[in-house]
Amino acid sequence: MNEDKTLIYEYPSAELKTEICATFEARSKLSKKLKFIGAGCLIGAMLLFMSYCLIVRFKLVFFFLTALCIAAAVVILKTAVRYNWHYLFVKAFDTDMDIEYFSNGTKSDFSINYDNILSIRFFDKNYSSIKIKYIDSHSDAVCNIFLLLNAGTPEQGFFLYTMPQLTEKLRISERSIEKKFGSEEEFYSDFFE
Repeated sequence: MNEDKTLIYEYPSAELKTEICATFEARSKLSKKLKFIGAGCLIGAMLLFMSYCLIVRFKLVFFFLTALCIAAAVVILKTAVRYNWHYLFVKAFDTDMDIEYFSNGTKSDFSINYDNILSIRFFDKNYSSIKIKYIDSHSDAVCNIFLLLNAGTPEQGFFLYTMPQLTEKLRISERSIEKKFGSEEEFYSDFFE
């Protein structure tokens, strides 16, 4: 489909892409395991607390085991939250772009024509979250995409420097970008060092 189009921007490279996909898959599996273990600890704590009514003789032991299960669940679930990573793969052509977004163990694919974009906005002062509002070419429905960008990476650099050149829908102050991140060359040289 995109063979006759001019490739303008691509991140990551094929080698890095397979490595990131493997890392994301491993982290997603680990996160799911930790969430199941944490949920099991919470269920165990509730069962211990409910069984306290049946055996009043060992109430101190039941309270201690309940507190231990709750503490274990909190630690495990906090660890599981740290494993929720997100990655963005961008392939930009002269008329459209393909986005693959990995977040919370799921992968989403988007193909967006620049003419169908209604608006693009950054949501924070660090320029690390973005919303794209566009018309889907298949269903003619208005769609919203919310993307988290890893700070200081080429995925963020694409939306800071390349995307404003491809469409006028992304309005950002070049002065504030240059003040915060420097020029495009400085931004990418910091990443690739």
